[in-house]
Amino acid sequence: VAGHAHRHWGTELSARTVTIRILALVMMLISIGMASYAAVNFRRRSRMLQQKLDGPYDSRALPVILTIVLMAFLFIVWIGAVVSYTHGVPA
Repeated sequence: VAGHAHRHWGTELSARTVTIRILALVMMLISIGMASYAAVNFRRRSRMLQQKLDGPYDSRALPVILTIVLMAFLFIVWIGAVVSYTHGVPA
């Protein structure tokens, strides 16, 4: 999506290009947040292992959140492709 947004980056401010840019920005912010959460979780687990504390060492929330977010964005992109195809908008 970010590559698609970059390709359509120009002076055109149609609803389509603004939507693509916003979607790419939201995806980037969510990915930065998830990477930060994973780094914090990694540090927490390493401390727990070094101190020989009882578990759980696994992250139960991040895989579920990642799956839901990826499926939501893939669905949004798919809907956009279907709408573009049915309305004859060039990609």
